[in-house]
Amino acid sequence: MIKLLITGGKSSGKTVAACCAYRQLSKAKFEDNNMGDFGIIVREGVDVTELTNMYNGMLDNKLPEGSIENHIYDLILTRKMKNICNFLWLDYMGNMTTDFESSDIPEDELNVFDEFLNEAAILAFIIPGNVLDDFIHVIDKDNGMQNIERAKLTNAIGEKIGQVITLVNRANELNLKKYGKEDNRPIIFYVTKSDKVKCDDSKKMDYLYKLLDGYNLLIEERKILGCHSTIGKNLVLDEKTNEIIKGFDPVGFEIPVMLTVGYALSEEGRIWQQNEAGKIDVRISELNNILFKQKSSEEKIKKNPLKRLAGILGRSKNLTEINYDIINTQNNIKEAEKDKTNLLNSNSLCQNSNAILEYLQSKNYEILYVNEKGERCNLSEFFK
Repeated sequence: MIKLLITGGKSSGKTVAACCAYRQLSKAKFEDNNMGDFGIIVREGVDVTELTNMYNGMLDNKLPEGSIENHIYDLILTRKMKNICNFLWLDYMGNMTTDFESSDIPEDELNVFDEFLNEAAILAFIIPGNVLDDFIHVIDKDNGMQNIERAKLTNAIGEKIGQVITLVNRANELNLKKYGKEDNRPIIFYVTKSDKVKCDDSKKMDYLYKLLDGYNLLIEERKILGCHSTIGKNLVLDEKTNEIIKGFDPVGFEIPVMLTVGYALSEEGRIWQQNEAGKIDVRISELNNILFKQKSSEEKIKKNPLKRLAGILGRSKNLTEINYDIINTQNNIKEAEKDKTNLLNSNSLCQNSNAILEYLQSKNYEILYVNEKGERCNLSEFFK
């Protein structure tokens, strides 16, 4: 069971992200921008009508209201109509991440939030597009912005990034309390409303990298990812009424899901392969011990005429029989080594993870990946 939590403050786009991701993942192959071999089904007895209704509301030009309580969506990702994994997605009330101590937050809902924060396969933190756009303006020294205006905008950005840092620290504290060690899970910094970032898509992840570096969020020994989504690159929205005037065309919402599932499957597949390889190594070691004893017996018989005679008389194994045993054991070792080499071909977890990587690459999405050493790398390195 994979747990998925995308954290963000009030009006950061969490609920829109959930319903748009569900719609994208459930697209049929004849639809534009479909998921190819991938799809999604709902576990029996689970009601996702709310997700569909919210998406239909956007088709009718109305953005959904933010969540005022926890919603857990129990979904199954499929590939070629075969179940890959079951995952739970938590959508929650936005003010939970800005004031954990508030009496307005029910204790049971906070406990569920902390459970997901502690057990999610990847930590995902929303950075709204307007925050990234403000950052771009702040670091542009040639845009004519007055120092006071720049300082105020910097403070506003710092306040939003401070919420992210608070969540990173809370996750680490929960990990220390439960597992007694620092949290080292990968982190996705997810830019929602990326239409508000007034630069070319190809540059958005470069600016995100600069923002993360500027606020010390490129955490050592952590894998860091960045991605973005929008409900329309050319969206026109009435901010007062939350009405979509034109340009509704969602893109990129499945990325956090695919990254999370792909990574979880890759890790599970790596552990499975290590365990299976270990079992084969034990078998090979045992066979090598048998082979050593067989070859020792062969040498003793060759050097001792009495033992050779005993073999001829049928009182013990003769050289022909021992030689047959040696060949048989050597063949068994070769078969075991072949089994070890072929492990990857039988590792459906890694195969599905690789298929997710291929899907993401086929879409030409701009996805940032920074490895544990702080180096920007190709996304394929993340799945290894």
